[in-house]
Amino acid sequence: MARVHPNHDDIVDHLAAILRLYGLDAEQDPELQGTPDRIARFWAERFSGVEQGSAPELRVLPTSGDQEDMIIIRGIPFSSTCAHHFTPFFGHADIAYIPGEHLVGVGTPARVLDHFARRPQIQERLGEQVATFITKAIDPRGVMVHLTARQLCMELGGFRSKGHVETTATRGWFSDQEWRAEFFGRLGREPRA
Repeated sequence: MARVHPNHDDIVDHLAAILRLYGLDAEQDPELQGTPDRIARFWAERFSGVEQGSAPELRVLPTSGDQEDMIIIRGIPFSSTCAHHFTPFFGHADIAYIPGEHLVGVGTPARVLDHFARRPQIQERLGEQVATFITKAIDPRGVMVHLTARQLCMELGGFRSKGHVETTATRGWFSDQEWRAEFFGRLGREPRA
């Protein structure tokens, strides 16, 4: 069943009022009938990451503590909503960490990314939140989150330019250029300064 916000009815009424301000009547236009309700339900799902007390589930596993090899989860698809324009942005993430005393299950970085993407967001903050969450959860030697995304506000807005935005968040050992170079090398790319 689709997620419904506790203030669903009020949100629907306000969305219908906004449409009317644009000269669009969701009650009279057959294509718009039900649109405020659909938008409210869509946003309830897309913004579920802002719910108080919600946090992604972690599967934490112990290690021997002497591992210094990088673990990379590549090409994790994600989508979010631009906090400035409420348009989608989407792409993929490459998340790496160097364990300390703990590992996480291989699906955990994707769950963490999805959790923080489910809110009005900016790409730079998204990467930072994922890196910080993983760091606080397992205290690894290092974390690196590299996001590559299409920003529809950029493509459909004033500039109307296409392209991908890349952002990187680093913690611990990944602040060192040597570890960053290894990360990008394993992705088959040259590191950026």
